Amino acid sequence: MTLPQLMIRRWDGVGYGDKEEFFTFGDMNRCEYNANLIAQEAGMPTVEFIETTRASQFRFDEMQKLENLIAAIASEIGVSISPAPVWFAGRSVSYVDFERVEANTYTVYQALGGVGDRVESHQFLVTAHATLFANEWQGNGPYYIDLTMPAIHPGRDAIAYVDHNASFSQHVAAVNAILRAQILGERTVRVTALSLRPEVNIPIKVTVGMMEMSTDITLSAAGWSGSGPYTQEVTLSDVESVADAIVGPCDSTTNAQAIEIARCGLVVTGLTGNKVEITALFAEPSIDLKAGILHNHDEVEE
Repeated sequence: MTLPQLMIRRWDGVGYGDKEEFFTFGDMNRCEYNANLIAQEAGMPTVEFIETTRASQFRFDEMQKLENLIAAIASEIGVSISPAPVWFAGRSVSYVDFERVEANTYTVYQALGGVGDRVESHQFLVTAHATLFANEWQGNGPYYIDLTMPAIHPGRDAIAYVDHNASFSQHVAAVNAILRAQILGERTVRVTALSLRPEVNIPIKVTVGMMEMSTDITLSAAGWSGSGPYTQEVTLSDVESVADAIVGPCDSTTNAQAIEIARCGLVVTGLTGNKVEITALFAEPSIDLKAGILHNHDEVEE
């Protein structure tokens, strides 16, 4: 088993302080989920926790189980962590406790080969990476794949789109599939292919909630280069560097332009600084196109 990149937060009580550093039911579920994944990697049995919800109260016994599990992992793999206290009803709770749990988790995670940095307590997962493997689609049409992703909760929206570094065949497969993402439950995202079943692996990103920014662009009919597929580069003046991007019709797009965007199969295939490369997969657009780019800047946590 290879450890996935886990979301592990930092609680410092400084800057944002107690007003913003709310340790929620989602954080408790996330910490328990992380600890069990790490235990599996260490070859240890997992612990059954009580799944907490918005209506749940803080459980001292559950926190004790969590800290005991992390301590057992540390002992098993031979790393030193901060000792856990004895939890009991009425014991005071603060960000110091949350920081100890997250810091100890991160210590054992790194010792087992985990990658990535910790995330500040006020920041949230915006974009996650995944691969839609060709042999993992289920159903008889429409086809679907259920993905497990940390820090994703019900009641939020999700957008699935192809990574701009994908190959031509991967972009084509995704366009033909017509992908849709839906959050099913805690840490579970379902990606559905509404049309054709993809025959190749597709690297995707899933953005939770809305993209941070929207920029309207004009793609000139004379600005395309190449002999197929065709490319055109645009510069976004409202941001210094782009991390994620999707192109499509916007409010000012006419019906004829929207049809042309779909016919030509426009996708984002390159991001360099504030420059976005747009590719027409199937045909060279014959008219000027008003389009929109939804995007995040590169300071967004992933």
